[in-house]
Amino acid sequence: MPELAPNERRHDLDALRAFAMLLGIALHAAMVYLPMAPGAWPVQDANQHAIYGSFVSAVHGFRMPLFFLVSGFFTAMLWRKRGLAALLWHRFRRIFLPLLLGMITIVPAMWWAMSYVKEDRLDPVDPTADVWSAARAGDVGWLRKHLSGGADIDGLDAALKSTPLTTATFTGQTEVVATLLKLGADPNIRNGDDGTVLHAAAFFGRDKIAKLLIDHGADLNIQNRHGETPLDTTVHGWPVVEHIARIVQCVPDQEQVTQGREVVVGLIKNHPDWQPPADEETAGASAAESAGTPAWFRTATEFPLFHHLWFLWFLCILIAAFALYAVIADAVGWQGLPRWLMLTPVCLLWLIPLTIWPQWFMARFGPDTSTVLLPPARILLYYAIFFFFGALYFDSKDTAARIGRGWFVVLPVALLVLFPCGYWLTYSRWPAPFDIVYGRLFSETAIKAEWLRDLLRSAILATYAWLMTFSLMGLFHWMLRRENPTVRYFSDASYWLYLTHLPTLFFIQFWLKPLPLPAFVKFVLACLVCTGFLLVLYQYLVRYTWIGWLLNGRKARPGGANSTERTATGLEVADEGSVVRAEA
Repeated sequence: MPELAPNERRHDLDALRAFAMLLGIALHAAMVYLPMAPGAWPVQDANQHAIYGSFVSAVHGFRMPLFFLVSGFFTAMLWRKRGLAALLWHRFRRIFLPLLLGMITIVPAMWWAMSYVKEDRLDPVDPTADVWSAARAGDVGWLRKHLSGGADIDGLDAALKSTPLTTATFTGQTEVVATLLKLGADPNIRNGDDGTVLHAAAFFGRDKIAKLLIDHGADLNIQNRHGETPLDTTVHGWPVVEHIARIVQCVPDQEQVTQGREVVVGLIKNHPDWQPPADEETAGASAAESAGTPAWFRTATEFPLFHHLWFLWFLCILIAAFALYAVIADAVGWQGLPRWLMLTPVCLLWLIPLTIWPQWFMARFGPDTSTVLLPPARILLYYAIFFFFGALYFDSKDTAARIGRGWFVVLPVALLVLFPCGYWLTYSRWPAPFDIVYGRLFSETAIKAEWLRDLLRSAILATYAWLMTFSLMGLFHWMLRRENPTVRYFSDASYWLYLTHLPTLFFIQFWLKPLPLPAFVKFVLACLVCTGFLLVLYQYLVRYTWIGWLLNGRKARPGGANSTERTATGLEVADEGSVVRAEA
């Protein structure tokens, strides 16, 4: 295949793609130091601070949207320069094959590392901390003390967005559930996933708790965000139960869950308030089973199959959609949208409304992710908007980076205004250090209409993602519009670094946990040691091997037989990877 001239390469966007990948390592390195639910991350350090939660949210709000936009740009570049067949072969080799290999190497290594550092034991729970900790620990005495001290009996905790009733149900604290119900707890309060405590009891087979809830008026037909009633949750497979159990930090017994679910099914189906599905023969089955979907397939599509490699699977889906777009565009001679719609602030007038709808259904700050085989449409649509805008952006031929002009103004506005406002609307609290600066401004503000609050939140988060993306494009064009050998090296290595960093990072966090060092020092050490170790592996075991060829194209060893010829042509690799590498 013919090579592009070196001066046609967008070195700034290449570096920006690498920056997004390396930010992912920093984001995961910070997870161990932010306050979260026990079990939500394999390792949790005692030195925790809300500042790390702010950092994670600020980065998560734009990192993957930015990545998919750049991916769309380079996808369109390869299609326009070499045709659809070359694009599909390139992406098959650089994205699909690494995904398959990662599924049998990196993902199993990651699960093994998680099980090693966690050792399948529960972290100790301090019942004096708050009402949810007392509920989780089964300490009725401290539970009553927290409630008498003003704790909300139906409040949602900051980490799992679960009520004290639901938190007690996770760990099977029947006495706590009975106490809370006697004190007036509402069994129909929705948790963060729009499910109720009865969903949790049915899912984990807590039959005694389920009976208490039903006797106190729990709604048998209420649906969670996924359209499931409590009865529907009883068909989830054991791998899904294990995955959720790790997040909520409980250790269920498979036999107890199976037997308990049978009792719960009977309790629900025999209750006069239960409304069976239209097909009486499938009463008690999940919606998926009622439609004829086998249970094993349901489990396969719910299990976190891809983990942090989910973005490669999303790219495979989006590239398949792009292939259809390319066929139609070639047939009608499509050359993209007018430049004034793409490269001026007018683009925000149609990009933000497009992004608001999928963002509306996402509960946390920034976009959701999906690690299953069939991702929810709203999540795929969200990233598709950025991906296809990136493709259209290539056609706009913005060599002067007009879209990122004014980044020195837009970037501070996004970080210092939009981010804290969106954070407050999402979590009803402020990220440090913005709590002091913005607290008084919004402390008395109350948006009573829930739909208006959701609309405002979605609009702010969508605007934040686009402004951060555009301003970083402008910043990197200002700094790195010309090729830099060091930056180019890290751009090559970033794919390998991100794919393999999690197993290594888990062990580093585990080893750093007992050291008497400040959290920031541990955070920096984790980033440096993880990146440094994987860079050594990349240089000596990956870069000039078949793995390096698969990820970044064939590289000539310094002083090798072909090094002189490639230096003369200004090329570093022997195939199409010199111009467009896999965006990962």
